Amino acid sequence: MARRNDSSKVKDCFYVDDSDNGDGQMGTKNARSSNLTGDLMTFSDQDEQDKSHPSQPNQFQPLDCSSDREGDQKSSAALGSNTEEVCRNLLRPAINAVHQETKSRETTRRNIEDQDGHPKQTTGRNAGNQDDESKETTRSSSTGDKDRETTRSYPGATYQSLQAKAKRTPASSDEEQPMDEDGMRSPAIVHQENRRPPNETWLSNNKEETVLSMSPGGSIPRSQGEGILNLKRSSPSCQMPTLQPSMNHTVLVEANKIVQGSVPAPHRGRRTDAWDQEHVKMPHSPKNLYQRDRSFLGVKTRWSMITKALGKKLSSPQDIEKAIKSYNKKYERLWKFDALTSFFYSLHKDEQQHYLTNVIPGMARLVLGLPNICPKPIPLLKKREQRAITMSQLQCACLLANAFFCTFPRRNATQGNSEYSSYPTINFNRLFDEENSSKREKLRAIFCYFDQVLSQTPCGLVTFERRHLHGEHKDWSRSPKYFTKLHVSSEGTIEENGKGMLQVDFASPIIGGGVLGSGLVQEEIRFLINTELIVSRLFTEKLNDDESLLITGAEQYSHYDGYSRDFKWRGPMRDTTERDNWQRRCIEIVAIDAIRFHDFEEQFKRQNIERELNKAYCGFQFAPLLPQERVAIATGNWGCGAFKGHPKLKGILQLMAAAEAGRDVAYFTFGNTEFMKELYEMHRFLQNGYTVGQLFNALMKSCKERDWQNMPEFYNELKSKLLLSRM
Repeated sequence: MARRNDSSKVKDCFYVDDSDNGDGQMGTKNARSSNLTGDLMTFSDQDEQDKSHPSQPNQFQPLDCSSDREGDQKSSAALGSNTEEVCRNLLRPAINAVHQETKSRETTRRNIEDQDGHPKQTTGRNAGNQDDESKETTRSSSTGDKDRETTRSYPGATYQSLQAKAKRTPASSDEEQPMDEDGMRSPAIVHQENRRPPNETWLSNNKEETVLSMSPGGSIPRSQGEGILNLKRSSPSCQMPTLQPSMNHTVLVEANKIVQGSVPAPHRGRRTDAWDQEHVKMPHSPKNLYQRDRSFLGVKTRWSMITKALGKKLSSPQDIEKAIKSYNKKYERLWKFDALTSFFYSLHKDEQQHYLTNVIPGMARLVLGLPNICPKPIPLLKKREQRAITMSQLQCACLLANAFFCTFPRRNATQGNSEYSSYPTINFNRLFDEENSSKREKLRAIFCYFDQVLSQTPCGLVTFERRHLHGEHKDWSRSPKYFTKLHVSSEGTIEENGKGMLQVDFASPIIGGGVLGSGLVQEEIRFLINTELIVSRLFTEKLNDDESLLITGAEQYSHYDGYSRDFKWRGPMRDTTERDNWQRRCIEIVAIDAIRFHDFEEQFKRQNIERELNKAYCGFQFAPLLPQERVAIATGNWGCGAFKGHPKLKGILQLMAAAEAGRDVAYFTFGNTEFMKELYEMHRFLQNGYTVGQLFNALMKSCKERDWQNMPEFYNELKSKLLLSRM
């Protein structure tokens, strides 16, 4: 794709360019052989050809198989009508080569282990909704054998050659290694156009790049593919259009009075209350009534009870419990506060005193300020509607303080016939009940958030945008899109290494999952550290199969370690991410929910594959409602682990959806080095000019023939069918 000049920069940020369909990113060379066996040509042989031929423009040329087709037709006529069997016979050597490559790699790995005397070892946790597949690393033999010549099967190069290239980089092992923009120690990077491992070659903007990211010991690659710094990230320099409310976009602040560094003023319209089915029913509404008995004299507004209870001094967790129960009489004997009480007693005396004398009173003031901070009715983001809400971070804090003190009416009943049965819970009562270590860590993160916003009021905005495909489901079998760039890494996290990208939340259809209960996996952790995400539970109805939720501007307030039961809050974080001209942090998080499978083989049925593709595309699509930059996607093992999705299938489905949306991908395998290499090799194969439609058809055939019964060979079977499709 031709490079645009600076004058087209703003346009490129917001509008789809019909020419931007991946044509410039196909990753193939004109020097490739035109016959089918050329697809399996070793890259070392290809490099020999490159030396003898002048470089060609970065433009894919379709393989010319006309001569092969004529020969096949003659063979088919001679051998009979079973043309598919003929094709298989003709391609058998090529197909066998694909399988042999995997077997050779496994054999070499075992030989190395036998020579070194070290078994393979398993690396860290598999974060996110992940599969429990084995993740392996290999050790160096011993200190004395450091320099021993070891050859391990690796795409196009030996470990010895890769290490030798790493040694030629400017930074030596004795020098301080530079830090990249994500705050991580920079890997050994080889960027030599004339000397490169053949299978590490990528085509980008008509320029060949070789990027090899090694682990600190230099023994195992921690990332492959396109350099992560080469993927597009959001930039404040890309100016957004002026913030304006519309029929589908509710703005809760004075849009024309936004000043950098100042808290946005709330919008005060003519209508201050909306007690109906289209808006959030607010605690301060005059229609929020409490009826002590059946007589008229026993009726009073619940808001008067809230102001009275929270106007008193709250000097202990028991005082907090008493205050909350005073305006939730129906649940006085049902709600328990064991977790909240245990949390306060687990704190150091000084920290406990700080929370009770400073943070809790500040939160109570936020609650009582609700009529002035949020005077405009808040619409519900309902099913089958494409709608957005933009509010200030102060308004987020006010709403979350009300959720902490359980003031939202009609939101405590969870029965199937209740008014808000298709919405998440928002009041914090479930977080306060049964005590366990996970809830203590959750409360740590939540109090850390309130401590920060009370000490320094945030000045930005946050946008919540519900997306819906509106019947625009793709015919995946006919998609002409080529695959975009891929960076795949066994290390790093979506939120840290995917800064400035479209970051995927492995969501539940009920947004936020169990963040206010006992859940503590990828989605819940993200909602705890980017605490403003919890506000989405107030107004977002359960997601349909063709819907997603995009949140822009939610700030990160906490550091953490671990996952699930091992999750630990590690302290406050000051987020320094730049803001756009709407004063939102340049942080985009898209919530897409995968199917929870009870039977492993169900995920390989056509309707389920199409559903997952449409769900991912709904999240990845470009600016259906509000303006947006076409940044890369940061994702991982979406819908795996407890949801029983397989990473190999979910990986290529996300690559297909990203290609359809015209976005590059940064994929984090969370310690699974083997899967990192397999996904990279599959993607490299697909860049030989294959389209999303071709892969979809091969996938359908593979699933029909039940190739998933042998998952280690699943990608090789797909490659075989793609080769057959070119006959």
